[in-house]
Amino acid sequence: YVELNNVGNSTADLSNYAVGYFATTDTGTLSDFDFPPDFYITLNNVLYTGKCYVIASSQCDAVKVKSDTTWGSTSANANIPLQLSGNSAIALLKKDTAGVYKLGVIHYKIVDVFGSPKVARVISQGKTSTRNNFMWTIAGETKDTRNRTFFRKSTIKKPTANWDSARGTDAINSQWILSGDKAWNYTNIGLPTP
Repeated sequence: YVELNNVGNSTADLSNYAVGYFATTDTGTLSDFDFPPDFYITLNNVLYTGKCYVIASSQCDAVKVKSDTTWGSTSANANIPLQLSGNSAIALLKKDTAGVYKLGVIHYKIVDVFGSPKVARVISQGKTSTRNNFMWTIAGETKDTRNRTFFRKSTIKKPTANWDSARGTDAINSQWILSGDKAWNYTNIGLPTP
């Protein structure tokens, strides 16, 4: 699942936004984001200040993961939204007539990211996976970022489209806090802080 949090001072009109998914399949191919029709979801509704909007995979347990909408397939496949295998990039896009990403007939620009296909991945040193073992190093974690939950630090008040800056090189300068390996905790879903 992915959560969008409104830390601003006014209600956000989600109909101006979309979320795109990009799964990387190796360590070396550096490319721009690409969002074919099944790899983005346009949003609607409003998001009040201090609230979260939860987009859950169709594979999520609906009892544990209370969501505002679901997206993706019920089959396990790291190449489709929202399988999030540790190397999957997520982009928050906003309508912009000068934007370079055309979703349907509307132009968007990327305003926030988690991951980037333009940033090299490394081979995980953790347990092998039947899906793949590629990952980004985040917050100084260099061995395995798969099977983790990532929380944006509460001190981060603005989006960033620069993944290198957001991921940081250690726990101090990263915008993200990582859970322990397979330390699933669903009690904070929909809450703005971990």
